Amino acid sequence: MALQYRVSQLFSGKRRCCSENDQKKMYGTFPYFLAMTSSELTNNVLLPVAHCAITYWVVNLRPTAVSYIRYLLAMYTCFSTTQALSILLSVSIPNAQLALMLAPALNIFSLILGGFYIPFENMRKGISSLSWISYARYGYSAMLVNEYSGRVVSCAEEDVPVSISGSDDCPISGDDIIEGLGVEGLDADYGFNIGMIVALQIFLRILSYILLRRSG
Repeated sequence: MALQYRVSQLFSGKRRCCSENDQKKMYGTFPYFLAMTSSELTNNVLLPVAHCAITYWVVNLRPTAVSYIRYLLAMYTCFSTTQALSILLSVSIPNAQLALMLAPALNIFSLILGGFYIPFENMRKGISSLSWISYARYGYSAMLVNEYSGRVVSCAEEDVPVSISGSDDCPISGDDIIEGLGVEGLDADYGFNIGMIVALQIFLRILSYILLRRSG
């Protein structure tokens, strides 16, 4: 939310400055767009990823180097795609206050479509189809696959009843956990999920640039 709040104001009110400098041949729209988005990269993407790099070990996630790197990659792509969506709002909506009102709503809607509030199998058909354009869907699926794929989860020492996919077996197969949470098919492929997040981010950034160029 805080990331979207800051970035949603990035281009609001600055179109005139960009247009004037473009007309004076000082610099074009593309260098301006690249500089503005890059300047926000540290605060809005790299610092949150650094925070996640520490909390990974604090919450005792899968303790392997490969899983750790894949986790950081998933977090980076999610944060940078959130930034790309906020940039699109900032470019497409001249009114900064309106952009700030829409940013949280779009973020929450994307989270709902992500699958961790409502499993994909419980979503209505139309809503389920919309979830394919939600970066949260791919981020959530990538995290689940990274944490549980090919793993056997041990039981607690206490007698705690656990039921995954209708099975009370213990220890629990990580693949059963993934399937029980509704992540299956292409969603159960880590590479596919990361690829989809990157594709969404590229699309959002290109669309933002086109809109900014036309508005000038």
